Amino acid sequence: MRRRDFTAGLVAAALAPHLARAQRKVPVVGVLWHAANEEEEQVFLTPLREGLRALGYIEGQTVTLEQRFPNEQYELYERMAADLVARKVDVLIAVSPPAANAAKRATSTIPIVFIIHPAPVDSGLVASLSHPGGNITGFSNLHKELSGKQIEILKEVVPTLSRIGIVIDEGFGSISRQFVDQQSEVARRLGLDFETVSFKTADELPQVFATLAQHGVNGVTLAPSSILFRDRAAVAQLGLKHRLPIMGTSEVMARDGMLLWYGPNFQNLFRGAAIYVDRILKGAKPADLPVQQPTKLDLVINLRTAKQFGLAVPPTMLARADEVVE
Repeated sequence: MRRRDFTAGLVAAALAPHLARAQRKVPVVGVLWHAANEEEEQVFLTPLREGLRALGYIEGQTVTLEQRFPNEQYELYERMAADLVARKVDVLIAVSPPAANAAKRATSTIPIVFIIHPAPVDSGLVASLSHPGGNITGFSNLHKELSGKQIEILKEVVPTLSRIGIVIDEGFGSISRQFVDQQSEVARRLGLDFETVSFKTADELPQVFATLAQHGVNGVTLAPSSILFRDRAAVAQLGLKHRLPIMGTSEVMARDGMLLWYGPNFQNLFRGAAIYVDRILKGAKPADLPVQQPTKLDLVINLRTAKQFGLAVPPTMLARADEVVE
């Protein structure tokens, strides 16, 4: 072998690992959120990033997050989902039912992982929980099935509860109707009256709560809504202003001023989503990954809010709580 050939071989061998790394594709994970920016989504973006980091992904080096923020404007979901598909992301995470629906309409080939969907089968998002089919799977928060128990807990903490107000986001369509059906059935069983009030935009919420108070409501439950989640602090203040204790729709809502939450830990759902993203990037097909349902339900009580309402939370209830906000 000539010296020049031998030297060239040594150089090529030395550079090979670096060339391989340079040519290796960094996976791109698209995330279709619901709020306006990273700051507003930080409460769930942080556990998603933690989940990816725990699996060895370093953002900007071994994975890229391509994020879109529709700011609760339903017409933007479709456009942003299509944009992520055009970007040829490797996996598309869809946060909230409108995001999941838009993602499903945008692609039948790119794997989709949805997070926080109360009725993925009933809404037609997946064929079944065990065999979702197609290119989509994810994490259900089981909100519909839990709604009855939530009323029972609200009644236990607010013993004078006699008339429940159910706040409905019209943008959630059939999911809101299913929620109301479940809530109203339990309310009747417990001998409670109920009233439903719907809204389309956040600007309508002050009037929604004023109407509930005028109609003699003394406790509120919230149908699934990304708007109510985004504006949770303002909604909690409306509840205090009109003396309406609220059962929130996540543990974060209870921490931020609403009286109660009973259900899955939403932040853990985002950590779980990172596991599904990892499995898909390593070759798993969404059709073979069952839709995950929460195995643990948390009770969160905001004791500070209870005191503002003059409520004495039963000691047995406090003992059952997974988290007490003081």
